[in-house]
Amino acid sequence: MRRSHSAVKRVRTVYVEKLIFFVAAMIIALILSIIAGRKLVSAHDDRKNEPVNFTYYKSIEVQEGDTLWDIASAYADEDTSVKAYVKELKEINHLDSDSIQEGSYLTVAYTDQDFR
Repeated sequence: MRRSHSAVKRVRTVYVEKLIFFVAAMIIALILSIIAGRKLVSAHDDRKNEPVNFTYYKSIEVQEGDTLWDIASAYADEDTSVKAYVKELKEINHLDSDSIQEGSYLTVAYTDQDFR
């Protein structure tokens, strides 16, 4: 049984259409993958420009006239309010109030860009 010329032509046309659809789908998938990959890479590149701050702790002796608020204003970084840092000092040192005594020691946290 031979197929007629029009049947062969129809089969060939369907094959070509499927092939074109497949190639187009692969090209679209490739383009979307490249775009997504570039977005991920650029997201990681942004972090390289940001400085890394490391948190360190040290013990200081409370001097005459020192208050928790004075110490907080001396050691709080620019991103932290003095009020928030006072709260942090109280948590670190297990203090119930703002009062501190001369000669006692407090642990203070500070940030630095240098890794030690």
